[in-house]
Amino acid sequence: MSDQSSSIRVTAQTYQYLQDSCARLSSKIDEDRRELASLICEEKDSTGNHPLMEATRQLDLLKDQLSTKEILLAIAHVAPAPVGDKVAVGSTVRIRMSRCDGSEQPEEREFFIDGTSDNGRNDVQVITPYAPLGEAIMGAKPGKKCSFKTPGGNEMIAEVISVLN
Repeated sequence: MSDQSSSIRVTAQTYQYLQDSCARLSSKIDEDRRELASLICEEKDSTGNHPLMEATRQLDLLKDQLSTKEILLAIAHVAPAPVGDKVAVGSTVRIRMSRCDGSEQPEEREFFIDGTSDNGRNDVQVITPYAPLGEAIMGAKPGKKCSFKTPGGNEMIAEVISVLN
């Protein structure tokens, strides 16, 4: 695995989403800065708050969001489109997970593999190749059982049921 702090592999769709998000946020920040200038002469509202304070807070939040996305974009590299039946960035994977000690019933779940969960996808749960589960199943084919440890310390087994590329 490459050093995740210097590079992440993402789908082309995610890379485009990050670019579009940066452009939208930059535009919104410019718009809010103009609005901020117009609020300087405003008076406090009935609760004693100055509209400038809230507008400044909102602007700072937007700047933080933009900074985060710009950092992601700077370290993101488009991964090749997945081919075959191996788990890769861009794969939708159905797995059966259970604890190694057998204390729970196996549970089937579906995941999309991408370098960041900040990818605009709300239709499926995203895991990264750098997460314990993602790292365990990368390159696996259907039928492969992979073990991994959760951040909480539980030993788990994930059986790859299907890979959609």
